Amino acid sequence: MWLSFIKNLHSYKEVWVHEKENAEILKTIINSLELLQNEDKKGTVYDIHKVSQDSTFLRIFVFTWAEWLDVMEFTVHKDTVEACSFSSGLFPLFIPFTSIVNCVLFWVPFLDNGLNKNRIASLRTLLKTYIKEFKAS
Repeated sequence: MWLSFIKNLHSYKEVWVHEKENAEILKTIINSLELLQNEDKKGTVYDIHKVSQDSTFLRIFVFTWAEWLDVMEFTVHKDTVEACSFSSGLFPLFIPFTSIVNCVLFWVPFLDNGLNKNRIASLRTLLKTYIKEFKAS
């Protein structure tokens, strides 16, 4: 993005260090989504959008209680996982034509109130037996 500090207002990224096989860590992330959804008392829905066949990438669409679309992406490397969560737009999806409006207003800065950071941290907590250490970036 052209101004990274604006993007950081509504995104969060961590790098996790692990010792498992790519397929195993990816499967564990997927299996942890149900627990993550059960912990959320506001009715957030996690929808698996894309899983690469070589077990190196996972994209999850997260629909919040207010119908905002957030995206979680996990890129798995040999010893690390890049975990990223970001909000996709300024307005929630229940408003007609919001996808178009959000595209037009991509440049408008907005806060996510720490939801993306909390979501990544909650998932990391569920995976504590698999993750040796992490670093926020």
